[in-house]
Amino acid sequence: MDLTLISEKIQAGRAKEVKALVQQALDEGVDPNRILNEGLMAGMAVVGERFKNGEAFVPEVLVAARAMNKGAEILKPVLAAAGVKASGKACIGTVKGDLHDVGKNLVKMMLESKGLEVVDLGTDVPPEKFVEAARDQNCRIVCCSALLTTTMPVMRDVVEAFKAAGLRDKVRIMIGGAPITDAFCKEIGADVYTSDAARCSDVAVEYAREAADASGNMKRTILSAVMAVAPESHGQGRRAFLADAGLAAMAIAVGGCASGRPKIGGAGAMSNFAAPPLARIRVGVVGVGLRGTSALKRLACMPGVEIAAFCDIDEAAMKRSRDFLALKKLHPAREFFGPVAYKDLCQWDGVDVVYACVPWKLHAPVALAAMRGQKHAFVEVPATMDVESCWELVETSEATRRHCMMLENCCYGEHEMLALNMCRLGVLGETVYGEAGYLHSGKTRGFKLSGFRAEWYQEHRGNYYPTHGLGPVAQYMNINRGDRFEYLNSMESTSVGDLIRAGDARWNGENLEAYRKYLIGGYSSSLIHTVNGKVILLNLSCQVPHPYSRINTIQGTHGVFMDYPLRIDVEDEPGSGPHEKRDLEFNDRFDHARTAAYREKYRHPFWKQAGELAKKSGGHGGMDFLMDLRWVYCLQNGLPLDMDVYDLAAWSCLCEITEKSQARRGAPVDIPDFTRGAWKTMKPLGIVTVDIAKMGTFPA
Repeated sequence: MDLTLISEKIQAGRAKEVKALVQQALDEGVDPNRILNEGLMAGMAVVGERFKNGEAFVPEVLVAARAMNKGAEILKPVLAAAGVKASGKACIGTVKGDLHDVGKNLVKMMLESKGLEVVDLGTDVPPEKFVEAARDQNCRIVCCSALLTTTMPVMRDVVEAFKAAGLRDKVRIMIGGAPITDAFCKEIGADVYTSDAARCSDVAVEYAREAADASGNMKRTILSAVMAVAPESHGQGRRAFLADAGLAAMAIAVGGCASGRPKIGGAGAMSNFAAPPLARIRVGVVGVGLRGTSALKRLACMPGVEIAAFCDIDEAAMKRSRDFLALKKLHPAREFFGPVAYKDLCQWDGVDVVYACVPWKLHAPVALAAMRGQKHAFVEVPATMDVESCWELVETSEATRRHCMMLENCCYGEHEMLALNMCRLGVLGETVYGEAGYLHSGKTRGFKLSGFRAEWYQEHRGNYYPTHGLGPVAQYMNINRGDRFEYLNSMESTSVGDLIRAGDARWNGENLEAYRKYLIGGYSSSLIHTVNGKVILLNLSCQVPHPYSRINTIQGTHGVFMDYPLRIDVEDEPGSGPHEKRDLEFNDRFDHARTAAYREKYRHPFWKQAGELAKKSGGHGGMDFLMDLRWVYCLQNGLPLDMDVYDLAAWSCLCEITEKSQARRGAPVDIPDFTRGAWKTMKPLGIVTVDIAKMGTFPA
């Protein structure tokens, strides 16, 4: 029998066929060791390599592992009867305080696929139970991982428990998982931290071999893995995908941290990068429901842009897009349908740009697939929710020399561009302080919850939506272009779940059971410190009632710009002081006549030029249109984009950084330098416009 057939069926996740083929091979007298190595393990090796290269994702690994286990069920009794022993022994469990077991079960499959015997300790495992397992079963390696920040302190307890038992020098303790860093590893006295999941099972085998060499007895080697994981529906990019379905917990086996990234393509290789001009831009839209619908319509009407393809999982959304193109007498687009059809769209040579309007967890996978398919990637906010996939986006953009821009429309708001213009002209003096945020909470009753958002809220704290307010303020301060974020302190109020348990009635609607599980707090507040000594206050409030605001404040040495509502004041000359005119009714000391005069005088040229067209086209008051108009113009004329992959990473990584700081009682957490030093020489964003006449005629 050709054992590659078993391997191929495992790769395809065909569990029933794998089970039948293994039985057939045994019936034909094939050596069970050959079935194991050339069939089952060979198939999983291919899947593991594809996963490591970003060509496969967690759902594919899950189905492949389950298919492999079906075959292993048939093979195990035969191997045992033949005297074939496991290459090592692993005990696995989820740390105390965490009841998730999806990832734990997946890791168990992966370890078993490498020939390790696995003892499953279950969930909510206290430190003393791991000590007991290590002592009674001669564990040499203890590995702890946590996805929930609330369970991170258990890792310290595990280390201390081994010290108290007199076993600390007998074991090697490794930690990993979504909220963990190398600094935290050193802080608690563990031995190794890693954020790389792909090689986990391979390294587990290597540790087993090393321990066997040291002791002369392979059976005494035990890999003890503590896994804390979350359901597979939230997070972005490879690492967050791993955290969602549990593979982040497998990261325990390999050391590594963000500070020593390889310089793929050269540090800052995409700073001020300009791609060759594209006179005609062929766009593939991934996700044509909700915001994707308006994006497709907006782009289709821009001169020099063709909607060449679109993709979705909803046939009704596909039909709406198809009908719109027909109504406008535009060329029919190629259609891709299904949950992973975006991969085919990204590989198709009929598009130059992939424009992604998809749920959070797909932002990074779509962007990565686009760049690997040699397409420029434009993705919704935030681009990803974790540091590791920020690095992956940066490195992929550098390696492929393709743009990866986050569609932060608020950078093109009329007031934001007014403030940017004033900063560029030096009107406010040297910027020293900014305030940014996203305060946008509506009703909790008669409201349909977004599934992927609700699941994120049930697993995480921290600022999960930092970019709308932060992006413009970062541009005012020349972040990544003369300055950069250095570190952050973050705190958050009581979780929604705790408020409900305390009897608060705000969430007593039809979604109560979902709200009851929320870890997310009512209000998140963070302070960001820059290398040049500037400070930004970053707030988030989407759970308690608050009128909409992005805060949008920038303080300079000669004046201040404050939004929501708009107030501006500038000294007549340095040191002359502010103009104050007290409004007794609102206790407001700003001179609103001066604000109106500043607004007219310093209106951004881009808004002067295209503002009316933008408002007519719509999209959040016109800023969506201006954002798309600007990147289209840049690509058509071979100009650098206003926002690059380093901005994407610096702004998006704060989702994870804020959560880490909150888990440490507001302690400072370093923010990675994704430019790797190139921020010192990058050119600041200028006062940008477009030549509308050069672009052509816009439809009425």
